Amino acid sequence: MPSNPSEFDDELPTGTSPLNRKLHDLARRAQREPNPSPRRAQYISRLLMALQNSGELARPQSRGYVGFYDDIYGAAWSMTAEYLASKIDDYDPKKGSLLHLANRTLRFRFNTAVAKFFDMHGAPKNFEGQSIETTYGQEAIAQECNDSGGLWDDLVQFVEEDPDGKFRSIHLPGKPEATWQAIFLMRRDNYRWREIAERYDTKITTAKSFLDRNTLKLRDYIRDYFQSV
Repeated sequence: MPSNPSEFDDELPTGTSPLNRKLHDLARRAQREPNPSPRRAQYISRLLMALQNSGELARPQSRGYVGFYDDIYGAAWSMTAEYLASKIDDYDPKKGSLLHLANRTLRFRFNTAVAKFFDMHGAPKNFEGQSIETTYGQEAIAQECNDSGGLWDDLVQFVEEDPDGKFRSIHLPGKPEATWQAIFLMRRDNYRWREIAERYDTKITTAKSFLDRNTLKLRDYIRDYFQSV
């Protein structure tokens, strides 16, 4: 990392790491260039390269998805880089560092990348029994809400009110009381999967799969709702 002082250093708190100083400098330089412009693109490219080479990017669920982790991670990073580039003008050091934003986004995008990988290729045979709850779970759906300008509390209220009856209409086969809405809200309230399975007289893997699969199907519906309000 370069040790030369930046004209933007006074915007940062004392003790900011060299990496975050470099990222901040590149972001500020990109912000003051016209959009689009070659110089802006160059600063953003350097910023993304600095993140990739830093050794400080998150490696979500790095012990899982053996044999295809790198493919999923690469897709997640591509989505993260695209998101960061599109949001560079929104960067404000008072809201947090770029490294923090990159890692938070990367964790969410990793969930999306897993979902897309399974949707395209199916779950590998040796994957049976492993949990993919976080792939389509509350974190992923909350990110869809946040990306559309909503908040987690707004999402929960939307699910609870269910104005179109959509969340109540999706249920486990032969168990109309075991709705997506009910299971989603139980997970929100930190019920364990064992407790949910016992309540609805089903297997834990069945309940997990049901929530995972239908959360993925509902993401466009939820995103469209928050984009319209």
